Amino acid sequence: MSLNENYDLYDDDDEQTFGGQFSKPWKELTFADNFLFCKIMEDETICRQLLEILLPIKIGRIEYLSTEKEFHPSYRGRSIRLGVFLKDSDRMFDIEIQTSGFKNLPLRARFYQGAIDASTTKTRAKFSTLKESYVLFICKGDPFD
Repeated sequence: MSLNENYDLYDDDDEQTFGGQFSKPWKELTFADNFLFCKIMEDETICRQLLEILLPIKIGRIEYLSTEKEFHPSYRGRSIRLGVFLKDSDRMFDIEIQTSGFKNLPLRARFYQGAIDASTTKTRAKFSTLKESYVLFICKGDPFD
């Protein structure tokens, strides 16, 4: 039995919807939907251009790019899943799409930045070796409202 027959996941008219984050038909997805956001941002050129528009810096050669990157800084501590994580030679970037829940963004940014540092820094490394890092939230709506 195929996956199609077993779960009826695909529909010829592409209007099938699913629960959770997949609750919209494909045709209704926008840049603000996490799935499409991550797929678009996997393109290094688009990702670089977006960062250079948002930040007053030039992005060098992208050495690492991952969507839905997970960091587990400690055994029992809270882990994080970053929307789009990338590195160039000198810096690290996390780009998040945020459609609601703006209340704790400053604390979340602080936590993400610390978790990124803790997960990407070698044991006994000097603090002066920490790379410059940015956590950006692209918000659908005014986060200061």
